[in-house]
Amino acid sequence: GKNVKVIGVQSEAADSMYRSIREGRCLPSTDMQTKTCADGINVKQASPRMINTVKNYVYQVVRVPEEYIIQSIVHIAEHPLLIDQRWHTNEWLDANVPYRSLPGDAVHVHESRRMNRIEGAAAAPFAAIFYGDVGRELDWRKIADGKKEIDVYCIFTGGNIPNEKWTDLRNEHGTVFTDGKTMKKG
Repeated sequence: GKNVKVIGVQSEAADSMYRSIREGRCLPSTDMQTKTCADGINVKQASPRMINTVKNYVYQVVRVPEEYIIQSIVHIAEHPLLIDQRWHTNEWLDANVPYRSLPGDAVHVHESRRMNRIEGAAAAPFAAIFYGDVGRELDWRKIADGKKEIDVYCIFTGGNIPNEKWTDLRNEHGTVFTDGKTMKKG
């Protein structure tokens, strides 16, 4: 609806969409060699088709640093309300959805995954909301458009992070909850 504002979030290491939207023309990422832990949004050159889609449906595109994405993966991994929770997904092959396929010859896939396990691309929106975006471009007062309070939804899509990578991140950057309940920011 008209009250919904979609915010696109990119890794600072793969900022092609951010740059393209900001400059009004198709641009590559600032640094084509930089790696990101957010594989699903590691696009070094946004396509004109996708730039057009974002221009039409996205309110704003911002960037987040790698460290915030990593902190967000760990934050969600350790969140006490998510640790024992699971989510289920069902996906059917639909010829009307372009560029979409399922593994092998499958026409239906059902998966059950841990709710606290998200990949870097899924962690990026949370990183922007909780830790902040590069340059603090998200202007919550402007987004709220005069309202005292707004609902902010962060959709965690994607849990395709290798076990070793997920475990290493948790071991190296873990313990974001000091008492098991309270979030400790940066």
